[in-house]
Amino acid sequence: MRSEVKRRESFCACLCRNGQKLVDETTEKIRNHQVSSGQYKFLSTLLNRKDLSYKDVSILALSLFSDGLNTVCPLRVYVNCKIKGPV
Repeated sequence: MRSEVKRRESFCACLCRNGQKLVDETTEKIRNHQVSSGQYKFLSTLLNRKDLSYKDVSILALSLFSDGLNTVCPLRVYVNCKIKGPV
């Protein structure tokens, strides 16, 4: 049981670390105007708001990313089960 907890903690830490890296890299591209017009509109809008710090923007982006995973993973399992049929 203890090793399962450690494995999950490690996965969560890795997910957060990689998610933050993606937010940082994308933010850098936006600030250096290295993105196409209309690309990353939502993140660009958040970054341009004076009332939000970079930490606020990062937390919002990571939250949306992880919420998407919460939705996508169960959906993939469901679709996979439907395709394979009853066990």
